Amino acid sequence: MSPAGVGSSRTELTAASGPLFDSVDEAVSGAEEAQRALMALPLERRKEIIASIRRVCTERMDELAQLAVSETGMGIVADKVQKNLL
Repeated sequence: MSPAGVGSSRTELTAASGPLFDSVDEAVSGAEEAQRALMALPLERRKEIIASIRRVCTERMDELAQLAVSETGMGIVADKVQKNLL
């Protein structure tokens, strides 16, 4: 999905989905392409995209904190939630 389409659909990415790229080089190329596309957008659209990211992260704060603890084996979920509120 292009940055202009951010927010138009929701894709769930899970471990079962598999990797998005087959190699680190492909991931870096994809990131560079995405950065160029993002920078080509008007500032107001980029602000909308960032606001959308903030909103979704806030809505899913508990889930993100649980994932961080389960993936690293470190920390306390409630503490991660509080940290994310900062």
